[in-house]
Amino acid sequence: MAFSHGTLAVKRGVGDFSKRLCLPLDMIAPEDAWLGEILHLWRSVRPGWLLPARSALDPVRLLRTALGRAHIIDTQNEDPESYRFRLWGTVNSYGGEYTNCRLGQMPAGLMRDDAVEDYWEVVTGGVPTYQLVYRGEHYLRYSYARLLLPLATDGRRVDQLLVLINERRLPELEAAN
Repeated sequence: MAFSHGTLAVKRGVGDFSKRLCLPLDMIAPEDAWLGEILHLWRSVRPGWLLPARSALDPVRLLRTALGRAHIIDTQNEDPESYRFRLWGTVNSYGGEYTNCRLGQMPAGLMRDDAVEDYWEVVTGGVPTYQLVYRGEHYLRYSYARLLLPLATDGRRVDQLLVLINERRLPELEAAN
């Protein structure tokens, strides 16, 4: 399900819910300033209209800014459930260690379903996405801003995603029950 900027996507399951708000990149909130820094870095190494390769990003600057809140996902497989986590950021409330696991190996639920959908959309479109995400799953609440940045070794075909997560309260989505 592709959704445009400013659209609130809502899903409900048995006792679970998911709300995702896609916003334009120029609307990165002050609370998510470090996401804006990495977006600026991504744009600065972008060769014209082509997508940057992961090798073009300064790993020290990236790691220093992300502070464990980044995932790198290999996306060469056509099936998004087969996308593989090359790096799983250690600072997140989701728990577990998913480095070298496929997306389809994550626990079943709305979080995995939304990730499959959102990652596939960025891979096929080659366009970065900034989202606010609020969900309840298995009696736990998750609330975060997320920036998805496509990477392409050849500049065209997305073969990796840089996923950045800033866990924080999102009162605007919490109130929209």
